[in-house]
Amino acid sequence: MKEMYDSLTGVYDTQGYYNKVENSHPGLVTICVDISGMKNINMTYGYTTGDHVLKRTANILTRLFDHAIIGRFNDDAFFIRTNEAGLLEKVEKSVRYSKHYKGDISVSLKIGIYLGEAGENAHLACDRARMALGTIKNDFSKYYQYYNQKMSENYENRRYIIDHFEDAIFNKYIKVYYQPIMYAMSNSVASLEALARWDDPIKGFLSPGDFINVLESVNLCYQLDLYILEQVCIDMKEYLKQGKEIVSTSINLSPNDFLNIDMVAAVKEVVDYHGIDHHHFIIEITESAFIKDPKTLKKAVDGFHEEGFQVWMDDFGSGYSSLNILKEYNFDLIKIDMGFLRHLEDYPKGKLIIKHMVELARDLNINTLVEGVEIPYHAMYLRGIGCDLLQGFYFSKPIPLGDQLHSLLAEHVDVNDAYYNDIDKAFYHLDHTTMPIELRKEIEQIAYSLIEYQPGMIHFIKGNHTYLDFLETHDLYNSQEYRLPTTKGFEEAIQTAIASKQWVFYEESSSHYEFSKGWIYPIRKKPHSNIWALMLIMNR
Repeated sequence: MKEMYDSLTGVYDTQGYYNKVENSHPGLVTICVDISGMKNINMTYGYTTGDHVLKRTANILTRLFDHAIIGRFNDDAFFIRTNEAGLLEKVEKSVRYSKHYKGDISVSLKIGIYLGEAGENAHLACDRARMALGTIKNDFSKYYQYYNQKMSENYENRRYIIDHFEDAIFNKYIKVYYQPIMYAMSNSVASLEALARWDDPIKGFLSPGDFINVLESVNLCYQLDLYILEQVCIDMKEYLKQGKEIVSTSINLSPNDFLNIDMVAAVKEVVDYHGIDHHHFIIEITESAFIKDPKTLKKAVDGFHEEGFQVWMDDFGSGYSSLNILKEYNFDLIKIDMGFLRHLEDYPKGKLIIKHMVELARDLNINTLVEGVEIPYHAMYLRGIGCDLLQGFYFSKPIPLGDQLHSLLAEHVDVNDAYYNDIDKAFYHLDHTTMPIELRKEIEQIAYSLIEYQPGMIHFIKGNHTYLDFLETHDLYNSQEYRLPTTKGFEEAIQTAIASKQWVFYEESSSHYEFSKGWIYPIRKKPHSNIWALMLIMNR
């Protein structure tokens, strides 16, 4: 059989490699070698230099892997069939010898290794070596990787997602799930986030992290995002037909969307087709997008605002955050990454970071949302530092359109925004002139909180840092929503304060937790209810 060689490097070409492997027995190890950044070398230094790099690499591999079969398959990839003797030493030397070329040109190799079995198909062995290499292609901490079975499973899942994506959209296997976003002060629904969920008839429920990452890698995510927007518009129109009020909904856009099409024009076209006002939609763009392509994103953010859409930055603080992003872009809200809430009660630094993020955003006239709220303490702490919106499993997991979502919206949508704005201002701007003299000088050291009272029950809304420390000391941060029954003496003090509209001293013990005396002051009554908002100062 005629042997076929690569004219540039002198090693076998693709067919020559396969022919040689099938007719000889050099070993069961298949190696894939890729020259990283070959395109950049050609573009920067010219194709003559690039050809020399290829020939030099082939010579290094031939010298190190003696008695092996070596082939060049495409512009910058070589395959080697060899045995295991001294394998890693040869791999390490290949990388080291190739690295220093000349001048300022550095050559980096990435290597995938497959340990095969006797009688195995050579094409399959090459595919598996290439799979192993693919897992580290963008990992600068590794230069070689062995194949394992999980890689084939991942590859098969990846192929399934790509091959069946169009069918999943056509048959609506991909559905919209909605997760409520809550006003921090009132625990009422402020808006919804639309999330993609793929319920496949063969594979079952596919993880969003799996299929979204795959679609991003092949530049199909913009089709998913526009499909989700389309379904949200359809749901909104159905709400309007039923005479219900539309709840503003956020749509996530992938950073890659903006590299494929004009997303501002595409979003506008979908929304306008359904005849829905733009102000009902919120565009969420992840923080990393602004680092990758700042000019394109700046134009997009400005374009969305000009068309009347809100723009939120998602996952703020999750990567290499730059405060320049907040300086250079006009965001309506930053969505602080859920990672800051993990074990929040155990990490004082985490609390300070979130607190100062919220304060900075407030000074910049940017609203804040923290996602990942899972326990009552998270909600209480975030209210206390002035976070505007909250989201997480504590309130609701993502759910499909249906009775459960309708019920949630009916129960939680609250029209008393002015009331909550008023009591929020009262909390942050205490009128010291109305306080008893003995409190005025010590107010920063005293635990105080904002509460709502209705006969027989008090609800703690937010507290200062001293109050939150008090909750932790008494292991109260997981009390369900901080709703506690009132004692007789405490209730009498509240009624007196409401009637007199003055600070009233109370002294009472409670079986629920240890506050024994303090002061109460009425702020205002909640409209159309028997609920009062009051300030509570504890002298312990």
